[in-house]
Amino acid sequence: MVCKVMLEGEELWLLADKAVYWPARQCLMIADAHFGKASAYRSLGQPVPQGTTTENLQRLDRLLSALACTQVIFL
Repeated sequence: MVCKVMLEGEELWLLADKAVYWPARQCLMIADAHFGKASAYRSLGQPVPQGTTTENLQRLDRLLSALACTQVIFL
């Protein structure tokens, strides 16, 4: 799902995968990636579901495969 918006004359694509794509700059901005956060919490004894980092990496891989990106920014 994509919601295209104009901001200061620039088109941005708001993506359902917690990301924004800026076509003019071929830039993908990723929000809330939290790589490794779940394992850090588990090491402290917090109950956190398995596979969250894998899901995040798979989501990133899908986005990079689908979009023409020359840069990625993690927010």
